[in-house]
Amino acid sequence: MKTERDDALELMAFADGQLDGEAKERAQRRLETDPLARELVAQMHDVRVKAWLEDAADEQALRGGADHIADAVFVRLGGAAGRSGRLERLRLGSV
Repeated sequence: MKTERDDALELMAFADGQLDGEAKERAQRRLETDPLARELVAQMHDVRVKAWLEDAADEQALRGGADHIADAVFVRLGGAAGRSGRLERLRLGSV
């Protein structure tokens, strides 16, 4: 059973061009009959909303430490990445 949140996420994915096949067709049918769905998709295309979402996602990634994931992976693979993010050494094929 899909929730309102699931429906909204699917419509957002449609607005981003991330759906295909049956999911895309389902979203298109919904847009034909549901004015609230059309409004949500229109809002997702608004450049101000896109900018706000990008900023919010970046902020959440920074709080979660996502900006250091690549460094941690390189170190784990036997390379070393400096704080600037510059890869100093990466031994390919030695995983």
